[in-house]
Amino acid sequence: MNNRYQFYFTLALITIGSLLIIEVLARLVHLIVVG
Repeated sequence: MNNRYQFYFTLALITIGSLLIIEVLARLVHLIVVG
């Protein structure tokens, strides 16, 4: 397995995970503020 490929794959996973966490937090804050 290529190290560069593994690095980019990990970077992509971290980016997607961060975006998902931000999305969930934004929805929770929106629910709390609206509710």
